[in-house]
Amino acid sequence: MAATPGGSRWPGAVTARNGPRHRPDLAAQRAALRRRGRPRRAADRDPRQAAPRHRHLPFYTDHGLRIGVGEHVFVNQGCTFYDQGGTALGDGVLVGPRTSLISSDHPLAASERADYVTRAPVTVEAGAMLGSAVTVLPGVTIGRGAVVGAGTVVTKDVPPHTLVTGPAASVRKRWEG
Repeated sequence: MAATPGGSRWPGAVTARNGPRHRPDLAAQRAALRRRGRPRRAADRDPRQAAPRHRHLPFYTDHGLRIGVGEHVFVNQGCTFYDQGGTALGDGVLVGPRTSLISSDHPLAASERADYVTRAPVTVEAGAMLGSAVTVLPGVTIGRGAVVGAGTVVTKDVPPHTLVTGPAASVRKRWEG
């Protein structure tokens, strides 16, 4: 088949040579932005509105129905929250990347493992900070203002205003709040 005068082998085809090029209507886009107004900053928000909660994707959860999040919470990317037993993050909590909050487990006895799941809540109180790749196991409470170092596996409660690090979450330092 011979090419049409516009340059396409198919009659009626729109190409850069024989038809209008696609250009976004910039004036219409600008007008739409003016109608909506500029994005609102935190300082411009009505104080009665909920405070921002920042979460970076990807974020993994088994259900997402039993996760409680306070105000001004930051959850970094790649975090996993298993919330069958409940997960609560207090106000101002900072969660590092690849952190896992696990609120469910299986029994130790081999005969019971496949039959049911045990559940216990994970609580991170206000102002606490969890470093990168922290794992918090079921039933643990991390106290107000506590800091958990990177790579720590938390198996027991962490007292308020305490720094814990290492694979066994050893207490390294305490301070007054």
